[in-house]
Amino acid sequence: MGIRNPKRAFEIALNDYALERSDHRDVSGADGGYNVVFCYTKEAGGYRGVRTWTSYASKEEFDRLFTPERRAHETIVEEGVTSERAIELVDQTPVGCYIMAGIDDATDQETGEVDPFILGMKLKSVAFLMAFSGRPRA
Repeated sequence: MGIRNPKRAFEIALNDYALERSDHRDVSGADGGYNVVFCYTKEAGGYRGVRTWTSYASKEEFDRLFTPERRAHETIVEEGVTSERAIELVDQTPVGCYIMAGIDDATDQETGEVDPFILGMKLKSVAFLMAFSGRPRA
């Protein structure tokens, strides 16, 4: 199964945009699996709007693993798509969503304080994304 940790997905997506890479995302190695694109909901906090995708062995496996708990945090953008289409859909994640995810990562969940070092690193990642991905700056 693909990447389910949203913090890890954030970092991988930023890195891949910047390097124009997408080879790691097709975890099945081919389009023989069942690919599903997700979008995090407001229940996911700062990750709201960030898109990810996962390859499953089959639709049945997806149906079994897409639990009510996950449904609260993720919506389905499209399912049963090729890896190319999944990448295209994930690439449509607004840059602002990555910024909000970075702020969420930098915020201490107990105190609510933002760690300026972590925030700086996350925002540098977003700036790197924008500078080298060919994405519009607006």
